[in-house]
Amino acid sequence: MALTSKDVSANNQMERCKQLQLFIADHVFSFCKQHNIDVHLAYGSLLGAIRHKGFIPWDDDIDLAMLRKDYQRFLALYSAQDTAPYCLQAFATDPKCPYIFAKVCLDGTHFPLQDGTDPGISIDIFPMDCLPNNKKRLRKGTRRTRLWRQLFISSQLWKAGGQQAGLSARIYSFIRFSLHLALFPIARRVLYKKFVDACRYLRHGECTTVTCLEGSPEHQYKKEWFAKTVLLPFEDRHYPCPTNWDAWLKTRYGNYHELPPEDQRYGHKPLHIDVGPWEHSDPPAY
Repeated sequence: MALTSKDVSANNQMERCKQLQLFIADHVFSFCKQHNIDVHLAYGSLLGAIRHKGFIPWDDDIDLAMLRKDYQRFLALYSAQDTAPYCLQAFATDPKCPYIFAKVCLDGTHFPLQDGTDPGISIDIFPMDCLPNNKKRLRKGTRRTRLWRQLFISSQLWKAGGQQAGLSARIYSFIRFSLHLALFPIARRVLYKKFVDACRYLRHGECTTVTCLEGSPEHQYKKEWFAKTVLLPFEDRHYPCPTNWDAWLKTRYGNYHELPPEDQRYGHKPLHIDVGPWEHSDPPAY
């Protein structure tokens, strides 16, 4: 069953996609619990759990986060097992994958985006990296990670995403395409290694704060906020969330209780959605 680009704009027609994402999340949480890996809702999904008791109405994905040590264990354990109909997408385990962070996807589905990628119906998993207390090392390291992250992304993707509009979108697309061409001769694994080395440079010495170097490194969180979780309602489920979710959300969104202007309420804007064989049947959650 494929929904057209016009149909996708209606929130009620995203319902099946979101239902399938919940099954993926059930599966990932179950896997992590089985292997003693700490993971919780993050970003828009954490905000949705607190403000909407589920998905943000205009959102179309689920975000999870875990500390780097748990993330590395997750990648190693998950990629070594047969998890069908779920599959892992991450450049760290598959050099053909365009994503610098991890996604767990549902086989047989499609969710093509305006940047040229098609992760299928999936959820995102972000690693949280320790930041050094030494301010000089922090400044130097964050500059490095931002540089190599952007170069890696530009080497993978040559189209701009769907959140820009008008002249800004055309300028951004031109810059992205120009970088893509310039970086074409450089092996992507070289750029990824440079990014990983920059991350390792930051993971040095004492650490009291963490951030997502593969996502939004400008936001920094206290490491202690990741020590414990609490189960909170999300749709008809209960998912782990940081116990100090209020501080987490204020750090990321400021006044998170206030809704954004209507023209800023958008998701990833897929070109279409294809749920494949899962139109009338549910995938296993475990």
